[in-house]
Amino acid sequence: MRPISITVIICTLNRVETTLNTVKFLEQQNIDDFEVLIVDQSDEKDPRLTGYHSKKFHYRYEYVEEKSLPNARNVGAGIAKN
Repeated sequence: MRPISITVIICTLNRVETTLNTVKFLEQQNIDDFEVLIVDQSDEKDPRLTGYHSKKFHYRYEYVEEKSLPNARNVGAGIAKN
């Protein structure tokens, strides 16, 4: 894999199936210089998201308790810079 040039930030709240479908769709992309960052605000952590692994891209998961889309976006942007 090449160095990461794009971070796809997915903010989610109690939508595990939709989030998994999105991540699996991203597996089909032809590029490999991106990462996927899930910022999860769900009531509970789901092991399908926390334990997801990809051979295609770098995958990161961050759980935040505060349910606020602006906050989740800010958390994601802050992590993506690092």
